[in-house]
Amino acid sequence: MNFPQNIRNIPRIILVLVIIAGFGMALAGIKSERSQVKGVKAQEAEYLKDEIDKTRKVIAKQPGYADAWVKLSVLYEQIGETELSKRAMETAKTGRTRASCSSPTRERS
Repeated sequence: MNFPQNIRNIPRIILVLVIIAGFGMALAGIKSERSQVKGVKAQEAEYLKDEIDKTRKVIAKQPGYADAWVKLSVLYEQIGETELSKRAMETAKTGRTRASCSSPTRERS
């Protein structure tokens, strides 16, 4: 049989469209995953801020409680406040409290 040229190309066109659709779905999945990661990071940041607040309250009541200072040091490290983390760890080791260690976290823009 002799098929017109455009009919013989139909399977190739369908294959190309399926491949393009597959790439589109893959890209949509990647965007969705990125969005989910941002959501998780926001939740984690909120959780860490809450934990810092709770730990500061414990320290306000018991300034010599070394475990609370260690926890505060770890929390500060997790949010990138390296200097505050070092100060809190030093306080945990020496037992001398420093007001600067329990200061509120700085807001980042």
